[in-house]
Amino acid sequence: MGTLVLCPSHRYPALTAKMAATLDFISNGRVNYGVGAGWHKVEQLAYGLPWEESAAVRIDQMIEGIEIAELMWTEEKSTYEGRYYRIKDAICEPKPVQKPHPPIWIGGGGEKLMLKAVAKHATGWNWFGSVALYKHKLEVLANHCSELGRNLQDLLISWDGHILIARTKEELRSKIQRIKSFSPNYPLSCEAAEIDPSDLLSESS
Repeated sequence: MGTLVLCPSHRYPALTAKMAATLDFISNGRVNYGVGAGWHKVEQLAYGLPWEESAAVRIDQMIEGIEIAELMWTEEKSTYEGRYYRIKDAICEPKPVQKPHPPIWIGGGGEKLMLKAVAKHATGWNWFGSVALYKHKLEVLANHCSELGRNLQDLLISWDGHILIARTKEELRSKIQRIKSFSPNYPLSCEAAEIDPSDLLSESS
């Protein structure tokens, strides 16, 4: 039970960490804590939230949020002075059931900064895209792990695949265009291959 992924700019990381700890407690240790750096500018502005253009800054904010959460989940009172966030004698009770804390998942595929953050801070990694590109990202992640003295096999790995179902190819293309009109950068794996419904019927028969 968890999120893929929470954006640190949606709410202050200390509050999110407290909410996650409470949820882990009442669910008897079932929470996966998934975070990202944020990518959807339209979503931010629609909710009246500030948007940071620099991906590097957003990733640094995500890392600070993770560090704050880890402190609050493990210490009686936590103090943290970062570049973007700070807490002082913050209390987080009840603590999470999972020890030392819930698994931390990071979602994102930026090769220079994001995957390095995954290698350094994450329990698990999730991303989307084509199989070929995903394989490449895994290789980059493995290199970051090696540089940091971590084994890639110690990370939980998952892939986010998207599927659209339609009666005809024309209907499928219409759905794709409708999604793109709302979110031009939304990953649509279905564009790579279209399956004819008649082929499925013939195979099942």
